[in-house]
Amino acid sequence: MLQSRSIAALGCFTAPLLVAPLLVAPLLVVVGGCARGTDERAAAAAVRRYAELPGLAATHHKGLRDELARLLSEQTTPRQLDAARSPKTAAVGPDSAPAKAQEPDHKRIEWSRFFRPQTLTMAASRIDAAFPASGDSSLTPIQLASAISLRSSYDPQRRRFDRLIDAPDFHPPWLISEGIAADTSFVEVARLCGRLEGLLAIELQHKGQLDLAVESVGRMLSVASLLAAQPHVVSRITAVYVRADALSVLSLIMRNAACEPSQRRQAMNRIAAELERWPRDGDAWIGDRAVGLQIYEMVRDGLLTSVLSDDEKLRIRRAGSLAELEDAVLAGIDADEMYYLGAMRRLIAASSQPYHQRRKFLEALRVELIELQASTQYPFVADTMLLADFERGHRLQAVDRARMDGWLLALKAATGSTPPTPSLNLLTGEPFRLSVEPSLIVVDGIDPKTEERIVIPLGPAE
Repeated sequence: MLQSRSIAALGCFTAPLLVAPLLVAPLLVVVGGCARGTDERAAAAAVRRYAELPGLAATHHKGLRDELARLLSEQTTPRQLDAARSPKTAAVGPDSAPAKAQEPDHKRIEWSRFFRPQTLTMAASRIDAAFPASGDSSLTPIQLASAISLRSSYDPQRRRFDRLIDAPDFHPPWLISEGIAADTSFVEVARLCGRLEGLLAIELQHKGQLDLAVESVGRMLSVASLLAAQPHVVSRITAVYVRADALSVLSLIMRNAACEPSQRRQAMNRIAAELERWPRDGDAWIGDRAVGLQIYEMVRDGLLTSVLSDDEKLRIRRAGSLAELEDAVLAGIDADEMYYLGAMRRLIAASSQPYHQRRKFLEALRVELIELQASTQYPFVADTMLLADFERGHRLQAVDRARMDGWLLALKAATGSTPPTPSLNLLTGEPFRLSVEPSLIVVDGIDPKTEERIVIPLGPAE
């Protein structure tokens, strides 16, 4: 299952993602086993049956019944989220042969084999090695020749990917209702094809075709926007990295001595358009909550050990009995899930605030979880599996926006489109630091952790 590779690359943001690689074998036992090559589909089918939330629907806990009613009215259960993305998608699945036969071509693609005959891992290794590191101001002749050669060898895949995502009915081919067993290998393909587009842009700017190079950066930003629009944390966070790649390539183009005001305006207009359609931060966490709901259903069904890592199982056995833990978790599962849904409702509501205001709530929620560890009401599933690293995901969303806002400010200053008045950085709550000199535009104060800066040299006549 490719999700494990995607998560390794992303750094593991949330427990539904962390435990995904552990699910295939246990779930194949649940569904009776299957031939190799259908593992992912079998695991997804096994998880999808929990999308109806049978345990939550059957509970006598009034608070949980109220939460379920709220989810249904908000149209945010796993099934409802699938239906909102695409009615066709909601009906498609291995257990629905007639609907599957009518799927568009892109839904039948085995994304993990998109770069065949190589594996996705091997392709990623080669493409990542050729892509310039963030902050590089130029490539050596050897690096450039290598990048051009590699891009050319993968150009059929890049072109095919472009055609697929340009299709009117395209959307990333997974179901929210497949939960942690969903095959999200598409996001890794998207990231790599974005980098191939970036290598093309570098090649074009080296040839002096800067208009076309900026267009290729625009294609990278389109891929990022496609990923960011999905109610899925893996997809949303991958968008952060694709967009960072695009802006890194844009920096190379803007530093090219042949870059003209027209290309800066072209880039400025494209970034402004992307900001106009910026997704709501809360949408990714609504999708993450839907995955969490299905994990609770699995735990209710006796599958707690299926969503614990081997290290966690070993740690539990050293401290006591795994069977005793299962009994204790099941005994308190209603209170555990009630806490989780309340915490997620608060977290999603806080997502409407700028990050610099939201951060206090995120810190308070972490303190709350730490304090609960000593309580008899400790929500084991919520704390250990589902709210493991929410702070990092929220911060990455804010860094993503800060980079784009910073670039828009720099390009406006470079083109003279507006008076150079620094705007507010939603990550820090402080204005960006803008320096305008006759030959240089500099924007600082983007991310205090990395000290990123944007530099746009200007020609002598500008």
